[in-house]
Amino acid sequence: VMKPWLLLLILLVSFSSPAPRFSEKDVCILDNNKLRQRLKHLQDLLYLYELQLKDILENTYHRTKSGLFAGNRSMQHEML
Repeated sequence: VMKPWLLLLILLVSFSSPAPRFSEKDVCILDNNKLRQRLKHLQDLLYLYELQLKDILENTYHRTKSGLFAGNRSMQHEML
């Protein structure tokens, strides 16, 4: 039968050991993965904004309907 103090000592030794550390290569791989995810997110945003800009520039209905691009100052002030 194991003594309670011996069990406690074994538990304390196992919990007090330091956590395993990642190697420099592992840290580099993790950082690269995070950067790839961030780059993909930014590329997706860029593509979305390019589509929105293209839609705004090519959509003459909104431009002529609003009058903001027509150069009519009085109409612009009324809308504002």
